[in-house]
Amino acid sequence: MFKSMQWKIVLIYSLLSLLSMQFLGAYLIQAVEKYYINNYLTNMETQGNLLAGFLERYLLAEKDAENISVLIDEFSAQSGTDIMVLDSYGRVVADSKRASFMQGRRIFQDEVSRALTGIKGEAIRLLPDTNIRQKYMALPLKTRENVLGVIYLTDSLEEADATVRQIQIIFMTGTMLVLSITMLLGFALARTITQPIQEVTSKAAQMAKGDFSQQIEVKSQDEIGQLGRMFNHLTWRLKNTLKEISAEKDKVEAILNYMTDGVVAVNEDGAIVHLNPAAREMVGDDFFKLFPRQGLLTLLEKEGQETREITLKKPSRRFIKAHLVTFQASQEDLRGILVVLQDLTKEKDLNRRQEEFVANVSHELKTPLTTVKTYVETLLNGAMDEPQIRKNFLQVVEGETERMVRLVRDLLVLSRLDYRQLTWHMREENLEELLREVAREFSFKYPSPTLSLKLVQPFLPRLTFDRDKVKQVISNILDNAYKFTPPEGKITLEAFAGKEEVTVVVRDTGVGLPAVEKSRVFERFYRIDKTRSRQSGGSGLGLAIARQLVEAHGGKIWLESAPGKGTTVSFTLSL
Repeated sequence: MFKSMQWKIVLIYSLLSLLSMQFLGAYLIQAVEKYYINNYLTNMETQGNLLAGFLERYLLAEKDAENISVLIDEFSAQSGTDIMVLDSYGRVVADSKRASFMQGRRIFQDEVSRALTGIKGEAIRLLPDTNIRQKYMALPLKTRENVLGVIYLTDSLEEADATVRQIQIIFMTGTMLVLSITMLLGFALARTITQPIQEVTSKAAQMAKGDFSQQIEVKSQDEIGQLGRMFNHLTWRLKNTLKEISAEKDKVEAILNYMTDGVVAVNEDGAIVHLNPAAREMVGDDFFKLFPRQGLLTLLEKEGQETREITLKKPSRRFIKAHLVTFQASQEDLRGILVVLQDLTKEKDLNRRQEEFVANVSHELKTPLTTVKTYVETLLNGAMDEPQIRKNFLQVVEGETERMVRLVRDLLVLSRLDYRQLTWHMREENLEELLREVAREFSFKYPSPTLSLKLVQPFLPRLTFDRDKVKQVISNILDNAYKFTPPEGKITLEAFAGKEEVTVVVRDTGVGLPAVEKSRVFERFYRIDKTRSRQSGGSGLGLAIARQLVEAHGGKIWLESAPGKGTTVSFTLSL
């Protein structure tokens, strides 16, 4: 491509030079030829006028052909011009060639006819035998009123034409030499033009492949140099712009990939063009089952928006709110529909739990308050006078009051944990000593079933924890174990140290839990056997408090159980 361009530049440059040389040559040759012809004619006319002055006296008197011939011979010998003297009738009086057959012969040439009328006549003719041009000039020889005769001069223009041809040859040779130099200069000039363009094209091809580090070396201050500078500036601007676009793209992709809401973009053909991980996790391959293509295309035609609520049953029950809106690439070009999916499952579950929490608290307070109110009214209505009845009633009131106090205390602990308002006393403590203390207290509190303490290592390492909070965790777990273990059963408190943590385990041989219940035992107010738990003073908050206290220490808690095979609750504390 660039070689073709070089040839075009050289050809145009050469043609312009050749055309200029041709115009100049034609002008110069014409000027030289005109100069030679005019100079020649001037000399011829001067000789003719001089000869006319000598011949006038011969033509006025009796025409002396001999003397006239002698005179014109002398002039012809000096100038090399053929001379004829004609009388007033155009007849040959004398001839420098001494041609006898021409004597008295009349000349009928146009230039002679003009001269006989008193006007100079001249002509140039080509001799057919030799192809040599001849110049003819007829000068009238006249007095004031009459034409006495004509001096007819004839001379060859061969010398002038030869000179002009020599000049043409010299000029053509010079033209070829100049044209050769012009072509060499044209190639050099074309190379100075095409080489930077070739470099720009090569760099642009590299840029098209994604390499934006290309730079052009600027070697001049002319238009080519300006082109190079502008190309380098364009490369810099394009590189920075693409970096900004890439950064914005990465930012948008990161936002879409890590946002909790699902985002699905559908083009005008009904095909998915974007599906972020949250949307894939929510709807998977069932998107068009939930949002049929025809409905999306109908919404696209209306250029509207819509909000839907969807309930998914598989693989687990989920509540999804979908916002559908059309999006455009420009004001005129409608491109597709954007679907934003919000997972409301946790929100609805939280609302459900809040409702359950309020209902449970209300129920837990209603029963003891009703009991207290009933017994107090009975006492006020006369039962106070009976000592035994009064004592029994007051004991019941005391028990129900203690039950409400425990409930309120547990609720306060959970509230402080939720709002991080609980005071912590983290110290290095002896866990083994704490376990022995709890085991002794529960052995005295509950004579049956039996509680045994088992330490896998002879000595447990010292840990940093809040002694009261960890004691509450162990106590809550043991309370549950005693509630659901029959008197003939056994409860074991174990502890062993690993590489990074100490694990405390409470095992019982109680009734155990069905599989569907294990995932909810750490929820607030959740009780498996609500009647038995309420009779034993349980509020359903013990394990929930234990879980939050363990997690606040950086540990974890879990439960293993099976119906009729007992329950094992374990938690860890970091070393």
